[in-house]
Amino acid sequence: MMKRMRNCYLVVLALATSALGFAHSPGPATPKQPAFSIAISMPPVVRAESEMLLEIAMTNTSDKDVPYGVIAGWPAWSMFQIDLHDSAGNLIPETPLGKRIHDGPLTASVFSAPLAPGKALRPIVMLNWIYDLGRPGDYTVQARRMDQSSGMEVKSNILTFRIPLSAPPSRPGNPTISIAITSPFESVSAGWQIPIEISVKNLSRRGANLAVWNGQNQDATSKEPDEFGFGLEVRDGHGNPVALTKEGQAIFKHEELPTGYFAFVPLPPGEMVEETRVLGGICDIRSPGLYSIQVVLNDPTTNLPVRSNAIRVEVNESAPVHPAFVITISQDEALTTDRRFGLRLCQTNISNHRIKLDNYTFEQEISLRDSQGLPVPWNEKGKRTIKEGDENFHRGDRGVDASHLWDLAPGGNLCGVITLDGFGANDTSWDISKPGKYSIQVIRFDYPDKAPEQRMEELPKVKTNTITWVFSPESSMLKKAGGSSIR
Repeated sequence: MMKRMRNCYLVVLALATSALGFAHSPGPATPKQPAFSIAISMPPVVRAESEMLLEIAMTNTSDKDVPYGVIAGWPAWSMFQIDLHDSAGNLIPETPLGKRIHDGPLTASVFSAPLAPGKALRPIVMLNWIYDLGRPGDYTVQARRMDQSSGMEVKSNILTFRIPLSAPPSRPGNPTISIAITSPFESVSAGWQIPIEISVKNLSRRGANLAVWNGQNQDATSKEPDEFGFGLEVRDGHGNPVALTKEGQAIFKHEELPTGYFAFVPLPPGEMVEETRVLGGICDIRSPGLYSIQVVLNDPTTNLPVRSNAIRVEVNESAPVHPAFVITISQDEALTTDRRFGLRLCQTNISNHRIKLDNYTFEQEISLRDSQGLPVPWNEKGKRTIKEGDENFHRGDRGVDASHLWDLAPGGNLCGVITLDGFGANDTSWDISKPGKYSIQVIRFDYPDKAPEQRMEELPKVKTNTITWVFSPESSMLKKAGGSSIR
């Protein structure tokens, strides 16, 4: 067991060097050049109570794949050294959470992940969770990392940002985003969680990057549904803030960071992104009563809070019976290319009892529409698949063996990835050979609650959020891979 080291940057480099087999060998007479560059970005002015998000872009500037060390279950930004100083040049101390992360694991499973030429790794750090940034003033930040191929340390640009002394005016201007929330249920039974459907629209004429939390399960082997940050206000029927759960207290007191990482979702002008968030893990909504829910997110342009509408959901013992799960879909960047789309699908048990779910997705459950909102036609493979699938569905059968069912506890997630291929080949069931913008939604029947005599189409439907897929007429892919199975 290796000795615990104070700086995770040094731990990672030592582990990566030994695990990946890096070795220094005599180079040519010409000076070596780093295989990558680093650039950082963040808003010039941030509020003390807001999410201070720093994006680190590590770009492969060489003509070969660049391997970089990854510690399983550890945030990607911890592979970089971050230098943060105040205006007097003093180093900013870490928070207790930051110290725990930078102490590094006692042992770690380090593996090599390739970064293709021209591609960028973009980890995001929430600085105010990792460093003590509770005081107003001017700060400078820089990121650096050792390049093992050249033996050189690569440094980013130096950024200056300000935390103002007082809060900005209450009306600084029109926000650039709008937030609308709904819930599929007006009431839920006590012990159940409340799903909230969130839509964020870009009102400006410029593109924006919206912060999204990419969660992972505790074992870091599979992801949880994406969420829009942590901006959430829940109040009881008397207008009092709802108490936080033990997990919620640890998160909002900056004592514990949920497993996962921040990412930026591009939001073009006039476009909208949707996510589903489930209440119950962070806010204590176990007691019967009427709850008021509102989402608060930072405007990506002004960094000021923007509030959604408020909705009310009742928790009582006699609520109507609802489907025991919800589904959220999002893009899986690892499997998305110019003309191929990785669709991540997560099912969440929102009930107070265990349910059985399968990890399969069938073509008849996927709604794929073109830019005009019209259903995309089936190709020949799709016509055969739908005919066979319809026969199973009419019998009330999903065609999945019982041994492939997952026993999901309350609040648990079951996630997998589907690949949609824009080449229109036999790997998919739709005629999507034409480039353009497509909308994707998954509609699934409430099969965990199906009685033996019920037909599948007699069950309530569970619908996901809608996401957009745009692929270009030209593809950098020379060889197709994958299919339409979920993994």
